[in-house]
Amino acid sequence: MKLASFVLLLMGAAALASAQTSGQTCTPVGGILFTNVGAIENRINSGVVYGDLAGTVSAAIIAGPTTIGFPAAGRQQIQFTVQHYWITDKGDNILFKPATATADTTSADNVVSITYDNYVATVNGGTGRFANATGTIKFLGAVDFNVNHLVLRYSGQICTPAK
Repeated sequence: MKLASFVLLLMGAAALASAQTSGQTCTPVGGILFTNVGAIENRINSGVVYGDLAGTVSAAIIAGPTTIGFPAAGRQQIQFTVQHYWITDKGDNILFKPATATADTTSADNVVSITYDNYVATVNGGTGRFANATGTIKFLGAVDFNVNHLVLRYSGQICTPAK
């Protein structure tokens, strides 16, 4: 009994020590965004964001599109590398590393779908409350290139230095 209590005490102390030494506060985030595809210079998406990171977002295509997969087997994907520009409604910038988005073709011409694991953006700092932030944001949704509309759900976690 004494050994079990001692082990529990050590485990609790270790958990408390690791929480204090991390120096970060991590917060789950989620919401929805939609953009007009190629709205600026025919290569930059621009639109609005709702939810925890409400504001505006743009994504410049810096590589692609590249077709990957197995077209003969009916499995074809389109891959883009994008650079995100995100400004919250409070005026804070969220900076990102370039992200690769891999979209699956659908039965509709020029319409693709995106799953959470195929489009992940890495937070790389920012301004205001996002200064020195880290984290990842995953996206899920669809793009209709016939009308140049993109709609995505976003979900992830952003960590900021503890105050």
